[in-house]
Amino acid sequence: MSRTTSVRGRGAGYKKILVARLDRLGDVVLSTPALKALRDAYPDSRISLMVRPYVKDIVKGNPYINEVILYDKSGPLGGLKRTLDVIRKLRSDRFDLAVILHPTVRTHWVTFLAGIPKRLGFDRKMGVLLTNRVPDKKHLGLKHEID
Repeated sequence: MSRTTSVRGRGAGYKKILVARLDRLGDVVLSTPALKALRDAYPDSRISLMVRPYVKDIVKGNPYINEVILYDKSGPLGGLKRTLDVIRKLRSDRFDLAVILHPTVRTHWVTFLAGIPKRLGFDRKMGVLLTNRVPDKKHLGLKHEID
């Protein structure tokens, strides 16, 4: 049974949205149109962007987000203590929706373990942990990643 990729319309009451983009600087910059689209669709929601520490300066002051959450996953065992700290923070923030723009096994696990009820992302790298999966067709080159 396939799950729908749409979260719009069902859940207009999303009060807290987490956007996860834990890869490189250029990819984070390319996420700006997605952040704007979320802000346009959910103007009253609190939108938090989770990024790696080395990109924090580029996203601070972004008009489409309310908060930057830093996740430093470097170090022994991928920063196990920091990963657990992030999971606890996300859990305490009680996000309604996670939008994962860069699929990784770790990001899918972190949002799942944080108890975020709706998790949207590309259906790869443990996509089974997502509630709403987008087919991964980026390798086909049918659209630019911004789209």
